[in-house]
Amino acid sequence: SNWTPNSVPDATHGAIIPNTYTTPYAPTLPPSATCKSIQLNAGALLNAATSGGTLTITGANAAWNAETGAVFNANTSQVIFNADALTAGNTSITGTTGFYDVSIANGTLLRPASNSYTRINGTLTIYGTLAAATNENTFEFTSNSSQNIPNPNGSTAGYHNLVLSGSGTKNLPATLNIVDKFINNTTDAGTVNAGSGTVLFNGNAIYDHVISGTTSTTFNNVICDNPGHTISVENNISINGSLEITSGSILDLKTNTLSGTLSSISGTGTIKTQNTGSTPIPASKTWTGLVDYNGTVAQTVVAGTYTDLTIENIAGATAGGDLTVNGILNLAVNNPGATKGLFDTDIYTLNMGAVNTLASTTTGIGDVTGIVKRAHTFEGNTVY
Repeated sequence: SNWTPNSVPDATHGAIIPNTYTTPYAPTLPPSATCKSIQLNAGALLNAATSGGTLTITGANAAWNAETGAVFNANTSQVIFNADALTAGNTSITGTTGFYDVSIANGTLLRPASNSYTRINGTLTIYGTLAAATNENTFEFTSNSSQNIPNPNGSTAGYHNLVLSGSGTKNLPATLNIVDKFINNTTDAGTVNAGSGTVLFNGNAIYDHVISGTTSTTFNNVICDNPGHTISVENNISINGSLEITSGSILDLKTNTLSGTLSSISGTGTIKTQNTGSTPIPASKTWTGLVDYNGTVAQTVVAGTYTDLTIENIAGATAGGDLTVNGILNLAVNNPGATKGLFDTDIYTLNMGAVNTLASTTTGIGDVTGIVKRAHTFEGNTVY
């Protein structure tokens, strides 16, 4: 009797929940319910069953619409989106909603609307298709218990923005695609479990990326594959597997550190660092692309083997150990003083190219102060 018209919503009828200040009722769902759609008006309140409970949504288009200020008290309920994409069309979530469990039924295509914000405090199960990367939207996994993070399987795989929060372990999938932002707001650095998986940052040549949050993240494998765009790092990160930066892609560490065992490094893209510590990136590694020290306070160039090395720090940089440059050493700005070059090798040696390799070159307007060596075996009766 509290519904207008006087009937309970079902698979062919949607439900509109009005502002709680305009009605004496704040509906509570029964243990099992089905309706075509849910619209939560501004200021609306919808309560799930106190424990468990299932709500099945059968409609397409904006089948779940939460206006500003609307609240869904999910408790431990499950919301199932079950609209056959071939007959009913695609379905979507609009607005900001906190769910517990969400399930996408086989044959259903769920595409979150632009600017929607979906929180999951339980489990996200994908039997059909979740196109979470198509529009600019955010998924946040919030539980204080362990959660498995699935990789959405739309035509563009992955999440547009992914936020991890709460104290529960977040288990990443074998492959996790991020189109825009990866934000780690969990309670400590060990909460995100990368396992043996790979995180792929691919903005489809449209979006820059951000790796940020209140907590540093330890990844296993990372691929930066977004030519012409930048992956900006707003917190320290660690990589214990492989790092690949494809040609034209930029991993900008800013003042943060990249640490970890880094079992392999590949790709010809760029790493930028403004960190002033002794190890802004791991030492004794072979860097296959360009490493650019571009801070404004004097920096340390870590020991290792560089394909291309650029120093564009007006305060200069000092070697932290022996290093080799096999490609181009670009001393991009003026020396910091009249008696010291832009790059100071200190007590260490700068090796220009491997033995018997003459491919390494120097460019730019700065100089090197210290020991520079190019090793070559000279043969008699040969003109050099």
